Amino acid sequence: MGSPGPGIGSHAHNLDLYFHSPSTTNVAYTPTDFLPVTRCDSEPYMNSTSGCVYSQVPGFFALSAAPGSDVEDAAKFYRDAQDGLANHPGRFPNGVPLHRTTDTSANRAVSAPECDRRFGSPRPSGYDCDEYPFAATREGAATGNFDLRLVPSEQNKGVGRMLGSQFYLYNRILDGDAFYVYIYN
Repeated sequence: MGSPGPGIGSHAHNLDLYFHSPSTTNVAYTPTDFLPVTRCDSEPYMNSTSGCVYSQVPGFFALSAAPGSDVEDAAKFYRDAQDGLANHPGRFPNGVPLHRTTDTSANRAVSAPECDRRFGSPRPSGYDCDEYPFAATREGAATGNFDLRLVPSEQNKGVGRMLGSQFYLYNRILDGDAFYVYIYN
């Protein structure tokens, strides 16, 4: 099984189990159709890579809020936002999943002026205005259910790299796919 070339393809799997007992002449047959569908893609916005996933299983973007972690302040902000926003977006298991979007313009059109209003422009040196849910989600600022906080710039950029060039890519999270944000520690 491999990538379908340009675009997206799906593969359904079937597994047939045959049971045979040496002491009988009967063979038990059990078809299984519970295996998930595998989706393979070569989407151009996935850095010209291809891959396959069980797309019916949502992804889990995990971040540590432990003291000294590379994204401690950002992770604490996301956890606070998950707890405080309606429907607890992205929180597992008590929230609604987030869904990736490749068009962040509507979310940024709402969050950028709100950042200026709350925190001024330019931002304090070494800090960025971060938003949750992320701009790259359908549940972002354009929905009106979002939060903002100043976080250290390196953490904001680090989470952005982890989300975009690692999590989305390695887990083949395509436009519209569901995922959760798991904050631990």
